[in-house]
Amino acid sequence: MAAAASRVTGERAPSDARQNENAGETRRPRSSGTDTSGPRQNSTGAWRLKETGITAPASFEEFWPQYLEAHSSGKTRWLHVFGTLLGFGIAAVCLGFGRPLWALSAVGIAYGIAWISHLVFEKNMPATFSNPWWSLRGDMRMVQLALTGGLKSEIARFQANKSA
Repeated sequence: MAAAASRVTGERAPSDARQNENAGETRRPRSSGTDTSGPRQNSTGAWRLKETGITAPASFEEFWPQYLEAHSSGKTRWLHVFGTLLGFGIAAVCLGFGRPLWALSAVGIAYGIAWISHLVFEKNMPATFSNPWWSLRGDMRMVQLALTGGLKSEIARFQANKSA
């Protein structure tokens, strides 16, 4: 009876899983909480990434711990370092062959690898979108620390300060 009334009025009967009449698919119910532990659906049913928690810091030294937290997965850090070094290599080769415009592709490749790592492993938005210059500086600092062997101790220092 309720189904017949809903067909007449055009309203949907309430249910936890709604049937999409056009595609015959069942949608998941929307999340009502403010959980930021992973991807979730927004009001239109599209998936949304969790926020990184990066605020508007006054200095790079305030930004750096937030940057490290947004890069908590070792896989993400490794792919950032790999992507950055690959980008520098591609840019050097392109410039060496006299193709400065092709060198711009290196930026897209490096950031593409980094952004994919955020989507796949961190499930958060890259810091590039909220603080592009400090994010670039953070990438450079992370690469420098990784190449000199200081990244593990920096992460340990950050984790010790975070728990204190």
